[in-house]
Amino acid sequence: MEYVNAMANTVFRALISPFRGMNHWYGMLAISFASAVVLLAIFKATSNRQSIRRSKNRAIARLLELLLFKDDIVVNLGALGRTVTANVVYMGSVLRPMLFSIVPFALILIQLSVWFGHSPLQAGETTLLKATLSDAAYNIAQLQVTAAPSPGIEMETSSVRIPSRNEVAWRLKATTAGPQYVDVLVNGVRERKELAVGTTPCPVSPVRAGTGLWDELLHPTEAPLPRAGSLTRIEVDYPESVFSLGNHNIHWLTSQQFESLISRIRT
Repeated sequence: MEYVNAMANTVFRALISPFRGMNHWYGMLAISFASAVVLLAIFKATSNRQSIRRSKNRAIARLLELLLFKDDIVVNLGALGRTVTANVVYMGSVLRPMLFSIVPFALILIQLSVWFGHSPLQAGETTLLKATLSDAAYNIAQLQVTAAPSPGIEMETSSVRIPSRNEVAWRLKATTAGPQYVDVLVNGVRERKELAVGTTPCPVSPVRAGTGLWDELLHPTEAPLPRAGSLTRIEVDYPESVFSLGNHNIHWLTSQQFESLISRIRT
């Protein structure tokens, strides 16, 4: 999974970097267009277009049969069954390219979430840093857990321990734009959580999680926490990203679907 994430991170950084400091929509449009081209190429390479066209025409013919014989209930019932069957056959003919598209589509959505799902912190903005300890870490009250920030981050509170959730939390404040970090130390063992402050769009990773296929897939920009370590999760509470369309604010995923539709039409 490490190599897949590294490749996806590199590709998306190259595609979006030219739009640094610009409105979200420019980067989203570029990614949507590139995604549409890739997915259409996969669909073309893995589908049987003659079979799809034949099953689609058959489904349309069955639908026309319903309209032509709408006054004959007996014929109509039979035509209804044939229409359902034709649609099932049509869906089956596009199943193979859909299956081949699932993996790249999932990787694209995950990367879009990294770049557009959350907004980076702004200078002067405060947030919470939360570190979750493993069950093997025993009583967290007996552990020495501290946080050491980079120069552009200011710790506003000392640690707050929540034994019921095996969690330690701090409130921090971003003071300087640019890549920042906070090191979380458990009994002297250091693990780093990267923070995004300032320019958009930029990759924002709310969570640095542990090892495991699912965690590594969903959080691709940072290396997973060591399996045998005391920490299982380090999380930063970033604000959700909002896209403006006229006088309306829409979720990033909705905006991506909107742009993907435009890209497919243009392609």
